Amino acid sequence: MKNAWPIPFRKPKSRPRWLRSAVVALALLGPSLPAAASSVQEVIENEPRFSIFLKALKESGVWQEFENRQATTVFVPTDEALRASGAAPMLEGVLLSEANRQRLRDVIFYHVHFEQRLSPDEIGDVELMAENGACFVIARVGGGIRVGPTAVVTEHISTNDSSLFVIDRLLWRPWTGEDRCH
Repeated sequence: MKNAWPIPFRKPKSRPRWLRSAVVALALLGPSLPAAASSVQEVIENEPRFSIFLKALKESGVWQEFENRQATTVFVPTDEALRASGAAPMLEGVLLSEANRQRLRDVIFYHVHFEQRLSPDEIGDVELMAENGACFVIARVGGGIRVGPTAVVTEHISTNDSSLFVIDRLLWRPWTGEDRCH
């Protein structure tokens, strides 16, 4: 019986040149980043994870107001965050009724701030007045950003004219001590 060792070295089959070039190009480019969207509406409309909030934006009539505005800051909870916090049924059903239309607009206006584009770098302790007159604080806490007393920013998306902050819960009322801006 012949000893199997040492195993002779075999040269791997040659790969086509185009495949080698593609592998090298991908390695150099790294993961591709999505191009900046031209509007905050495009981002919200094209992200399936914002479907509940998108429906509420449209039903409240606030969606149409984006057309005539320039700089905007929007705080958007994901569908997952709305379900986890228990706010999804309220936003999907209760507030969509005709009787609650004004309440829905008030809730949505905690999330949408027209004529004001905030970037993460500009946030220290900022008082932000909602379109409905309520006020709340956006603050840096450690390395993160807190909106109101409990919502946390999980992601920032910048568009050509606006700033979108993904948050982990619905903003739904003025908080004690933060009901009017100073």
